[in-house]
Amino acid sequence: MKNDLRTALRKKRGVISPLRRSRDSKKIALHILNSTELNLGNKLGLYFALKHEVNTKMLINALLNVGKKIFLPVIEKEEIFFARYDPKITSITENRYGIGEPSKEDTKMVPPDSLDTVFFPIVGFNINFYRIGMGGGFYDRSFKDLEEDSPTRIGLAFSFQKVTFEPERHDIPLFAICTEDGITIREEEK
Repeated sequence: MKNDLRTALRKKRGVISPLRRSRDSKKIALHILNSTELNLGNKLGLYFALKHEVNTKMLINALLNVGKKIFLPVIEKEEIFFARYDPKITSITENRYGIGEPSKEDTKMVPPDSLDTVFFPIVGFNINFYRIGMGGGFYDRSFKDLEEDSPTRIGLAFSFQKVTFEPERHDIPLFAICTEDGITIREEEK
């Protein structure tokens, strides 16, 4: 079922206009930058977006401008580590999926739990803050043994990516999801 949803959502995401994608990505960035509910910390994991994902460029630049330290994912074997990103000095290379990541020769990689907040790319998400990713399982494997909200995990998506599905055993919930409509934070179970 997840694979069918993934395919349908990727197709739907692929037909939105570049103007709408840009406009909605800007709204998402502004929600995060203006939020009084989120405590992002100083060491933030982001990612370079693929063509049809929420564009993270504005968010990355704005966070760098206010002195945040940005780390980008680097795929190492079957897991994700993060490497410091400074646009003035970091060499970017494409990994096997065509995603830009810091060159492994130029930077020291750190584990996800060394970051304060990590932003997750999303293909689909449900009302219980579970996500459908691209299908490689890299984020799930890399975060599975960490405390539930350490680092804080925030998904970035467009509102139409909200769908109904049951999470699988290995899926991890996000702390919050931000769309062009705003930020939704998972409530603590009582």
